[in-house]
Amino acid sequence: YPLRARALFAVVALRGSDPQMRHTAHLQLAQSIMESSNGSRVLPRLYLRSRRFIRRQEIPAPVRYRLVDLALEASEVTLASDLMRDLTTPPAGLDRIDWEMRRARVLILGGAPVEGAEVLRELIDSTPSFENSALDRLLQVIFDLQTVESHDRALQLFDQVAHKPLDVQRRRELFFWMADSHRATGRHQEAAFHYLRSATLADPFSMDRWAQTARYQAARELASAGLYQDAQRLFRSLLNATRDTSRRAVLQREIQQLQLKRRTLDARSAPADAVSRQ
Repeated sequence: YPLRARALFAVVALRGSDPQMRHTAHLQLAQSIMESSNGSRVLPRLYLRSRRFIRRQEIPAPVRYRLVDLALEASEVTLASDLMRDLTTPPAGLDRIDWEMRRARVLILGGAPVEGAEVLRELIDSTPSFENSALDRLLQVIFDLQTVESHDRALQLFDQVAHKPLDVQRRRELFFWMADSHRATGRHQEAAFHYLRSATLADPFSMDRWAQTARYQAARELASAGLYQDAQRLFRSLLNATRDTSRRAVLQREIQQLQLKRRTLDARSAPADAVSRQ
């Protein structure tokens, strides 16, 4: 008799003398409602529009876990972010690291990047090392900070991760993502520095595919910083290292553009030099 069961759960949830029993009754009520045909519509209306829960944080945690899932399924990320803001304990059966990363991601994408970044900071600080799969998921959440243009916070978290045990390739990737954030904030010399660290970490003379990509990005950032000679030197080293016709054409075009910029700059400075000599 599911209707009778829900009625009893509701009475215990609202009037039970023991807090743990009330929480259990809320959980049983939510589960029973979700088993009905319109459960995914009834549960949010029952709790989110109730006068008994003025603030969403007052909704019992067992129910909020269910409401978070429903909000995410409906792409209501802002609602999910509000519901899980202070849910620091993972639901039964979910790993702490996975829960914290999920919570951080929802907060970030739900318009609370400061809170999301703080969740990640505490997670990284409290975790001595990450397995490769967990590290991949962690980096994906930090990428979300980059997506919402919160690059300084992303850089702080990348720097935290850099102090953890990492293999060489992971560290090369980390420097590359750090360079991306420096580039996005207009710090072109810092970006070039980190791209070059990514390229040369395994071998200072490496020209593998990763190193070539990182060197190319470094050259472009040096050009953006006005360091045309250094950029041209990097482009030429890449030109000497590749036989791919299309890549060579791109590199030659980059070099030609740099040469044009340098000639234009020299032409502008020539009259000023002549005046100063007179």
